[in-house]
Amino acid sequence: MAAENVFQENVDYLIEARKTLILVDKIKEELETQRVAAKRLKKTVEAEHKAIEDEVSSTLKRRKEEIAATYDKEIEVNRAKIKQIRAKRDKKKNQRMNQRMQEETYEVKEKNRQLMTEMRTKFKQAHLPGFCCHKWFYNVFLSETVLEYILFFVVSILFVLGVPVLLALLIGNNVDYSQMLSGKDFQDAVSHSIVIAAFFASLFGVIYFFVYTLISKWIVMKHKDILDEGKVILQRIKANQKSIKAIENFIHKEKDDSVYNLQHYDEKLSELEKEAVKIVEEKQNALNVFENDTKNLITEEINKRRMPKYNQMKEEERELEDYLNRLEEELQVNILTLSNQYEAYLGKKYVNRETLESLIKIMKSGEADTVSEAINYFKETE
Repeated sequence: MAAENVFQENVDYLIEARKTLILVDKIKEELETQRVAAKRLKKTVEAEHKAIEDEVSSTLKRRKEEIAATYDKEIEVNRAKIKQIRAKRDKKKNQRMNQRMQEETYEVKEKNRQLMTEMRTKFKQAHLPGFCCHKWFYNVFLSETVLEYILFFVVSILFVLGVPVLLALLIGNNVDYSQMLSGKDFQDAVSHSIVIAAFFASLFGVIYFFVYTLISKWIVMKHKDILDEGKVILQRIKANQKSIKAIENFIHKEKDDSVYNLQHYDEKLSELEKEAVKIVEEKQNALNVFENDTKNLITEEINKRRMPKYNQMKEEERELEDYLNRLEEELQVNILTLSNQYEAYLGKKYVNRETLESLIKIMKSGEADTVSEAINYFKETE
């Protein structure tokens, strides 16, 4: 279309330009609306896809945990039974072990009882006091070994020094040292405590020496032969006690417990342990079946139920995308038409709805017959 012909066109040319411009605006508005709808639909589709994945994931996790929990409960029950049977077995073993120790040490213990009875009888016939039968008596008054001499020394120190010092401290507790302001008062109190301790040490030393001498003279020296016999008896008792201890240690350390007749418990434990292995194997098999078969069936069931809606939404999304593409193509065609057929001749200044309305109004009112005259009139009235 030549430029001079355009300017000679009548009002229909401007009306067509206005229609094209209105169409472009409508297409742009529709595009904006559908783009918002497409964006919203895309989010909905993504949310639905995620919801399906989440349902699949949570359902598979829950079903797997349910399977594991079922077998874990059986395993815990089995472990509780094993623990209970082992406790009963250990209790019965300890009872029979103690019974065995009593039986195997009975003769030795009986010998010790007889030896002690023999010793007490001899001492009683010799008119010796009962404390002479005790081991500590021999450690103090008839010491022979290094250990016995050390024990005698310790007992003597405790009696002669330990008890007096303790009494001095108890008496000293009645003194309020906080009220002693001068150093002299404090020194006097300390000196007083030392004097008390020395007094009691001397007193207990005399008493100890007197008692020791009296016992040594009237008991130890006078009945030396009987006391020596008693020492021999105590040594035999001590040897027997070592034998008892050796027997008990041997029984405790013995690994073979078949002598205690615990087969019933062992058979029950063996059954429970086999049952535990079987439960673990069944659990693993169930989990394998779940992973290989059940998992796929659950996924298929969820997809079968929810995928139609998702596919429909995807189809709507594709249709909307196609529609947007068509709108964009249509917009491009009309923009090119507007540019090539109108803006190229009239200029962008006049190709807008307000100006076109004014030009059309001018021509319809009879003020101008051609586009050129309408533009000139418009310029003059601006």
